[in-house]
Amino acid sequence: MSTSDFTAYYEFCDSEGFLRDEIADDEFVETLVGYAALVDQCGWVTPYGEICRALVPREQFRAHLNEIHGIHGNDKARFRCQWVNCGMEMNKESMMRHVEEAHLHYTYPCVHCGEVFSRRATLYRHVRRRHGIQR
Repeated sequence: MSTSDFTAYYEFCDSEGFLRDEIADDEFVETLVGYAALVDQCGWVTPYGEICRALVPREQFRAHLNEIHGIHGNDKARFRCQWVNCGMEMNKESMMRHVEEAHLHYTYPCVHCGEVFSRRATLYRHVRRRHGIQR
């Protein structure tokens, strides 16, 4: 997806005031930009009390949280999730995984048997133990 495609998508969503979960399914994205894409909308609340709402390609979401919202490092310090209606407290190092699991609902299906996991590491362990396949 090109930058101009995302710009159009951002502008539409911003003008309508929607979060991705409220409007954007694959059909909607395909209608807007010409093909389906995996994008997620950021629900992080900024220090100014505004919801980020940026639409970010799935493979770039961790970088977005890191660069835009400062979520990075192996910090054991306690940190409160700033996602809309969350506020859960955890070690800062766990924040990325928390956002992916709890807010973006990422799943990792096994291509061999169809079992679905919420964590990539759990899928890898399953494939290794159940199917005898090393990554």
